Amino acid sequence: MSKQIAALNAARELTVQAFRTMEGVVDSAFSSIITAIQSDPAPAKDDYYMSLPDASKYTGIPLDTIYKLTSKNQITYIRPNRGKVYFKKSDLDKYMERGRIPSNDEIMGKI
Repeated sequence: MSKQIAALNAARELTVQAFRTMEGVVDSAFSSIITAIQSDPAPAKDDYYMSLPDASKYTGIPLDTIYKLTSKNQITYIRPNRGKVYFKKSDLDKYMERGRIPSNDEIMGKI
């Protein structure tokens, strides 16, 4: 009977050691995953495609002006299979930022 108890105690000890090893592996894996997520941010969810009329509404630029800008390639757009014209929100934001005039504080380096 004492051999059986000794064998059970040995098995218990091995099981405890295995769990401790697994705990270390799991902790290490989670740390790696968290580091990867923090170093590789997800793409912005608010960057999406919009139609020409939606782009006009979003920017406040009249529709006919948007047509002229696209025909002169003065604004970035997407035209899959030579069909409808679409705009990526981030491209429209960049276009709008081109006309940005810095404040005097920004020019003087106060901001």
